Amino acid sequence: MELHELLARDWRFSRSASTGERFTGTARFAPAPDGTLHYHEEGRITFQNGASSMFFRDYVYRVQNDRLTAFFSDMRLFHAVTLSRRGDVWQGAGHHLCIADDYDTTYLIAPDRLRITHDVAGPKKAYRLETEYRPA
Repeated sequence: MELHELLARDWRFSRSASTGERFTGTARFAPAPDGTLHYHEEGRITFQNGASSMFFRDYVYRVQNDRLTAFFSDMRLFHAVTLSRRGDVWQGAGHHLCIADDYDTTYLIAPDRLRITHDVAGPKKAYRLETEYRPA
């Protein structure tokens, strides 16, 4: 399957933060007329103290051959990743500098799963987010 096809669907996800928070929810990569994929996720975050809250997040993804570019919903660049392909599995890594904090992101995209990991390090932030997606 091509990269665009692998992503463009509904997903269920679970996310863990190295700081103790847990997230569960649903996500959709919806094809847009301009060829981008509009990403929307929503779900519940549970904090270390047991309190929980609803959340949502939106991004825009552009897929061009083996390159995946993620933008915030206002179209500011989040990161760009060049992916390598083995069969139906795509993998790659990207980087984003947010003022003085470094965001290193890895992707594993396959027909039956998607994994996105963010490692964040800097003077204001230090954590790891691991998200595992399964087709809904």
